[in-house]
Amino acid sequence: MKLILTLITIGILSYFAQSLGPWWTGVPVAFLVAAIVQLKPGTAFLAGFIGLGLAWGVAAGIADFENSGILSARIGEMLGGLPGWSLVPVTALFGAVLGGLGALSGASGMKLIIDK
Repeated sequence: MKLILTLITIGILSYFAQSLGPWWTGVPVAFLVAAIVQLKPGTAFLAGFIGLGLAWGVAAGIADFENSGILSARIGEMLGGLPGWSLVPVTALFGAVLGGLGALSGASGMKLIIDK
């Protein structure tokens, strides 16, 4: 239950933080949420991975839908003929790795502070 609430919190907060700030603002959100909730590092990585991955995937999907896939199709052509739709899961995966590492850092840092 704690994992689900944490990944939902990371996903929602990072989605709104990134709509107001630069692309990387989801990473500090994942860091802070994982540090505050005090999950085990592996669980924190999973929560950050899924939470920020979903946030980036939804944002990329919305942006792709709003411009009818024109931009992603052109970028896909530049990247060796990839179909435009394939950039949405690639973007989500990139965000997921960043979120997982941010949450892992937050949980590990808090564990380091508390265990001493």
